[in-house]
Amino acid sequence: MYYLRKKYKNTNFPISRYTTTDCFFKVYIDKAYVNCYNSDIAKDLATQDTSTRTDEIADTEKSLINTIKGLSTCAGQPWHMVNKVFVPINYDDAFHWVLEVIALKDRCIHVYDSMAPSRKRKQTSDIEKLAEKYERDPFQVEYVSEIAQQDSGRLDCGVFVAIYAEYLSEGLGIPCSGIVAQYHHLRYSSLLCNYGSEKVENGYVS
Repeated sequence: MYYLRKKYKNTNFPISRYTTTDCFFKVYIDKAYVNCYNSDIAKDLATQDTSTRTDEIADTEKSLINTIKGLSTCAGQPWHMVNKVFVPINYDDAFHWVLEVIALKDRCIHVYDSMAPSRKRKQTSDIEKLAEKYERDPFQVEYVSEIAQQDSGRLDCGVFVAIYAEYLSEGLGIPCSGIVAQYHHLRYSSLLCNYGSEKVENGYVS
């Protein structure tokens, strides 16, 4: 996601208007869901310090707003300037990551899963939380099929999330096969290493 943010920044005319978040966005969504949509919210407020709970809700809302406005250190473009938002999501707290693409104009969340055939297809609670945050006009959820999958028994879900996002950022369709995870591990490592070297040579301080 960091690489994609820098790639967008250094492209004069990006093919697809997008922005990214990182895994902390999911944490903010979880906290907002628990604090604002939990059925026991009234009971919780009655048994906890109201001031502390109010501050926690305010901090969570501020984190979400800053990400959406592009003010967070982990954010790219503000959402009103883009068509899509790439969000890495941990799959129901399992050791697996999927890519969610929020299509803002279409009000749809597209889910790209590199292990889809090996598990029962279902809407996870994390995805439901994100889709239902908009009560008046909730987002639809679409699970994208016929995309390249990782090899069984390997822990390549993270690099596949990055690969999916990069294809989509270029306005390309994701191929059904032919993605070699090890090649992209090395490629992303080289790109980030080179970018870091350029920052040092040019005296960047952040």
